[in-house]
Amino acid sequence: MQDVPSNAASRLHFPHCCCSGFSRRSSISFPAVWMAFLLLAIVHLAGCGVTYNTVPLTVNPGSLSFGTVPVGQTQSQAITLQNLGLNSVTLSGMQVADPAFAISPAQTTTTIPAGGTASLKVTFTPTAVKTYSSQVVVTSGGQNTNISVSGTGQQSTPQAPSGSAALQLSAPALQFGNVPIGGEAQQSLTMTSSGTAPLTINSLSAQGGAFSAQSPALPVTLQPGQTLTLPVKFGPKASGGETGQLVIASNAAATPSVTVNLIGNGAATPPPPVTETPALTLSSTAVSFGSVAVGSQGSNSVTLTSSGTAAVVLQSVAVSGTGFSAGQLHLPLTLAPGQQIALPLSFTPASGGAQQGLVDLHRPARRPRRVLRVGARAAGTLDAGRLARRRGAHLGRRRRDHD
Repeated sequence: MQDVPSNAASRLHFPHCCCSGFSRRSSISFPAVWMAFLLLAIVHLAGCGVTYNTVPLTVNPGSLSFGTVPVGQTQSQAITLQNLGLNSVTLSGMQVADPAFAISPAQTTTTIPAGGTASLKVTFTPTAVKTYSSQVVVTSGGQNTNISVSGTGQQSTPQAPSGSAALQLSAPALQFGNVPIGGEAQQSLTMTSSGTAPLTINSLSAQGGAFSAQSPALPVTLQPGQTLTLPVKFGPKASGGETGQLVIASNAAATPSVTVNLIGNGAATPPPPVTETPALTLSSTAVSFGSVAVGSQGSNSVTLTSSGTAAVVLQSVAVSGTGFSAGQLHLPLTLAPGQQIALPLSFTPASGGAQQGLVDLHRPARRPRRVLRVGARAAGTLDAGRLARRRGAHLGRRRRDHD
């Protein structure tokens, strides 16, 4: 190195600087004594060019939707963060409020160079059947970047593993309806081996005192696709609703124990139907006119009552015997149960002496008509005898009714 004379001038070249307070020159000559001051000025000038990274991170996609995911299962999606600034960016924090969502890498410091990218994996694991919504927050340089995330939990259906036994039932419950007390009703339950391996039914148990199942010899094995029909009976001993269960134990992978609900109702036995029977009752079985002068008329009557549980149809009224007659009725005459009507009777003797007669009331009946023969001594006397309930009213003196 050569020494520089104290009185010598030095020519120094400085690059252009945009800092204020200094003039812009291509070359400057200074005495050597000023070198220390110039070196300090150069140090100050070197600190003028400071660039700040003011462009935020960009996110692709701006939000995540996981759709419907079975409860307990996990789905994942990726997020890409890009640094569009001039300097590197440090991710100081990543978090999400809902624990159903998770971030990987979680809470780790990641530096993204200028113009570079980084990927984050977000997972969704629902724990209940509901809709989830939250935000992933990424912190960098004091700024937060928010990414919306959403998903729905769906009830998962047990699936039988490949090559395993499965049981399918024809109905989840059996309804027996109303069954008379002491009677019995039967329903059928069909069991199907719906898996890919043989199904072994180990036990069948009907619970509930009025229910029973006709179980085959157990255990029984069904090949894939094979079915078994099980008769189930309900025999109530008392009135009212009853419930029970049929429990089936097998080697089915997804449902080793299945319960079938049994429902029935014990109904009281209705009384036998009442047979409606017509009956006719007479107010008197003997009618006496006493002594009636020849050429005169004696009057009397008898009341007819429908005393059965069905209506009585009176088809005809016939009177036999000299001088006896009955009033006119509109025939056929129907008398409802409890209804009454008066039958007028008269006696007009044409000559002296005892007379006898008979009034025959005819109505449909299963038994043949019975006839009562009667007689009288007194002139002008009518003895109706016995007016039979089923067949007629008889005029004259009463005699014993022989069937």
